Amino acid sequence: MAPPPPPPVAKKVPRQLVDHGDVRVDNYYWLRDDSRSDPDVLAHLRAENDYTAAVMSDVKQLEDEIYAEIRGRIKEDDIDAPLRKGQYYYYERTLTGKEYVMNCS
Repeated sequence: MAPPPPPPVAKKVPRQLVDHGDVRVDNYYWLRDDSRSDPDVLAHLRAENDYTAAVMSDVKQLEDEIYAEIRGRIKEDDIDAPLRKGQYYYYERTLTGKEYVMNCS
């Protein structure tokens, strides 16, 4: 087994933030990219994803087996018992082929 590659290290770019009179420095504020288009942020995220894939490659089969077991225990097309909150009832349901539950009222 080859040693894992070194993890990517995000550069530090200090930015002062002032909230309610308190000043703090966030060295990683530059990673915030609501437009999902900053080339530096995207390059860093790709490097992190590549690193994770390299480090986790030895356990990929186990990951797939665990995922399949978890999926096998999920009852698809299921509805939870409704919960009353105020004048409304809320419940969750799972739908076949969907990854997330649907919150309903």
